[in-house]
Amino acid sequence: MAVPASIGVQQADANLSDLRAQSLAIVARAIGVIAYGWFVFIVWPITGGSANLMSWLACTLLVIGASLSYALRRLHVGIAAVVLVVGTLLSIAALIVGMGSPFMAYLFSVPVTVASVLLGPGTAGIVGGVAIILSASLGVGVLGLPIISQEVLLPILTAALTTLCSWLSARSLYTALAWTWNGYERARQQEEASRQRGSELRQALKSLD
Repeated sequence: MAVPASIGVQQADANLSDLRAQSLAIVARAIGVIAYGWFVFIVWPITGGSANLMSWLACTLLVIGASLSYALRRLHVGIAAVVLVVGTLLSIAALIVGMGSPFMAYLFSVPVTVASVLLGPGTAGIVGGVAIILSASLGVGVLGLPIISQEVLLPILTAALTTLCSWLSARSLYTALAWTWNGYERARQQEEASRQRGSELRQALKSLD
């Protein structure tokens, strides 16, 4: 029995959404574990000493982003993924300010990679652009570094290359999925055409009898 095109599309979308939900759950758990370890072994031991508000904020944003995205994954995978990516971006930005280190901007490659896996190549490009802007603005505007310096340029170049590679990887994956779906559609149409011709042939043979 042939599967109608609309049902096939719904099944494909449901399978892709399920894969994204599973990937989101794994990534959210991993980031949550990192956030917990960061809090227990780095922030908490120095709370009576040199821990500042931005360090607390960075850890809190990461925990909230991971927890909220994990809770939302069954309601809407896309929204949950956006929450995770935005929370990670803001957490890294707060970490750069809190630690006063531009080299923390290398961590911007994490949300770019997560966006490419969970949200697609277009969103990965947008997240990469935001990461580059944050890295440059925080390094120059907040930390007071010259724009032409390795502390600013190297994280920017790393974020740009990560964005490019993530975009190409996600684009290749989605292109392969499109080719597979098109092949399935062509096979389904050919099967339906064969069934139609067979039915017409049987009717013609019956009319001859």
